[in-house]
Amino acid sequence: MYVPAHLTGLRSRMKMTMDKASPNGPDAPRRSVADPERSPTDFSLPRVQDAYTLAPVPLCQLDALGRIEELNLAAARLLGDTAERLRGRRFVRYVHPDSRDDWFRRHATRLRLCTGDGGQRPVLMERSLDEDGRSRLVLLDVSALPAWRAEPRPPGAGLSGLAARDSLTGLANRRQFLDTARQTLRIAQRHDLKWGLLRLDLDAFADLNRAIGRAAGDRVLRVLAARLREATRGSDSLGRLEGDEFCVLFSLGREGRPWSRAVNKISRAVSRPLRIGGHQLMLGASMGVSLYPCHGADAEVLLRRAGLAMRHHQQLRRAAYHLYGEEMEGAASPEPPRLRRLRAALLSPMLRFMPQVDIGSGDVPALDVCLKLPDRERPAPAADYVPLAEELGVSAAFGQALAREAVTALAGLREAGCPGVNLSLALPPASLAERGFIGWLRGLLQSRGLAMDELELAFSEQSLLQEALLSAGVLERLSEVGARIAVDDYGTDCGSLAGLRHTALQTVKLSPALVSGVIRTGSERRLLGALLAFVQRYGLQLVAKGVDGPEQAALLSLLGCRRLQGEWLSPALAAPAAVRLIRAGMPALPERLEGV
Repeated sequence: MYVPAHLTGLRSRMKMTMDKASPNGPDAPRRSVADPERSPTDFSLPRVQDAYTLAPVPLCQLDALGRIEELNLAAARLLGDTAERLRGRRFVRYVHPDSRDDWFRRHATRLRLCTGDGGQRPVLMERSLDEDGRSRLVLLDVSALPAWRAEPRPPGAGLSGLAARDSLTGLANRRQFLDTARQTLRIAQRHDLKWGLLRLDLDAFADLNRAIGRAAGDRVLRVLAARLREATRGSDSLGRLEGDEFCVLFSLGREGRPWSRAVNKISRAVSRPLRIGGHQLMLGASMGVSLYPCHGADAEVLLRRAGLAMRHHQQLRRAAYHLYGEEMEGAASPEPPRLRRLRAALLSPMLRFMPQVDIGSGDVPALDVCLKLPDRERPAPAADYVPLAEELGVSAAFGQALAREAVTALAGLREAGCPGVNLSLALPPASLAERGFIGWLRGLLQSRGLAMDELELAFSEQSLLQEALLSAGVLERLSEVGARIAVDDYGTDCGSLAGLRHTALQTVKLSPALVSGVIRTGSERRLLGALLAFVQRYGLQLVAKGVDGPEQAALLSLLGCRRLQGEWLSPALAAPAAVRLIRAGMPALPERLEGV
C-alpha cells in the first residue's frame, strides 16, 4: 500500500521522541501488556499506515496537479466513493462551483463539497503545500453543526475572503490575483506546466454606465463575473483588476493545450446578449493574451504584456483578441489616457489618513497613510496601489513620491502640535530592496528633524517572506537604523506564524476579514482570541482594522485588543481634519460601548 511521504517522517519523529523518554535508553525492550510479543511503541510503516487509514478525521494527499494520491477511509466516506476509485481523480471535481475560488486561493477555508451520491457537504479544510507542490488536506464535516446551518455565508466570505476579494463581483482583487498567479507559476516552473493569461476590458462601459445608471452598470459587472466563472475551469484563477477590467489565468496543461480554445470560450460568454432593467445589451470587450513561459516567467510581466495585447486589440479590432508580440512594446501601442492619468496620480499622490484609536482613552496614537485618486470615490490603503505601480513600471518612483509626501505630512503633524502621533506607511517592497533607498529615506526624515522610528513601515504577510526582501537584508537594515516595522492585514493569509519570526517587528495589524468574524461565530471568536494571545506573548502592538460597529469594538476590547481602526470610528481624513481629530480625541468612545 502506498505510504504518504510525510508518514515516514512522522514515524521517525515519534520513535525518536519515545526513545528519549525511555528511562532505560533507546535500546531498552518495551512490551505491551495486551500483547507481550508486540511493543506498544511499534512505529513500523504498516502500523503508522493503519493509524492514517483508520483516523476518524478525513485526511487526503494531492499531487502537484491536484489529483488524489492517497486518502483514508474517513475521507472516502465524506466524498461518497471508495478509496480505489477516488485515487487519481482531481479533487476539484468534488468542490462545489460556488466554492472553487476559495479552493484555489486559500490554505484554510470553508468549502462545499459535492459527494458521489449527489449530495453536498459543508467542510472546514486545513490545507498545506510542500515544496514539490503537493497538498495535504485535513477535512472536517460540519454539516451537523447548528452554527453552520444558521449562518449561511456567500462564497469567499471566510476569514480571509473579504480582504482578498472585490466587493462587487466576489472575484479576487488585483493584489490577491497577483499573489495567486505568483504561487501558481512557481508550481508551474517546477513541474513544467503551461499557462495563459487573458486580460479583458469592456468596450465603452463608461458611456453604458451613464446611459443605464450606475446600479444597472454594477449588475452588468456581476453578470460578467458570473459568465467568466461559467466559461473557465475550476483550476483557473479570475480577478477584477479595476473598473470594467478583468483577468483570467487559465491552465494549458503540461503539453500546452491550444490557448485559443479557452479564449474563444470566454469571448463567446462575454458577447452573449443580456437584459438588465429593461435594457437589451450586447457587450463587447478588448482582449489580450500572454503565455507562460514563452512571454514571461512572472505574474507581473505576463499581466503587463497581456495589457499591451489588449490595447493593441482596442486599436486594430482585426480579431476577437490579440496575442502578445514583441512588436507591441514601445511606441507600437500608445498608452490610453486613463493609464496616463493613473500614472500621474501615483507619482503625485494625494494622501489621506485613517486614524488608529485607543479604545480606552480615545486618543489617536497613529495614522495609516491612504491614497485618494482623482477618479476614485474613496481613499484606499497605499498598499492597494503597489501592484498597479509595478504594472505601470513606476514602482521605484511611486515609492519615492509616497515617502516624500508622507515625510512632509509627518513634519506637518509635528508643526501642528501632535508630537506623539506616528504615521504607518506601506512602501513597495521593490523600492525598499533598492540599494541606497533606506539611507535616502533616513536622510529625508533627518532633514525635517524627524527620527526613523516616527515612520512605521508596514509589510503584508507575503511580502515579509519575499525573497527580494530577505536576500537584500531589508528587514535587518531597517532594524539597524531604528525603523518600526508592522505586518499589515495579518490573517489575510490565515495568520501564518512565519511572518512573526522577525525580531524587528513591533506592530501586528489584524485584517478586516479576521476582525469581521469576531461577532459571527463562537469558533471564529476563539480563533481570534488564540491569535491575539499568541501575538501578545511577543509583546507586540495590536491594531484591529475594519471595525464597523460597537459589538466588534466591545468584543475586541474584551479579547485584549485596545487599538482599533475602521469607518465606524473615523473614515480616512485629509490632513487638517486629522489634526483636529487628534487634538480633540474621541472622548465619547466609551459611551458608544455602553449597553453593548
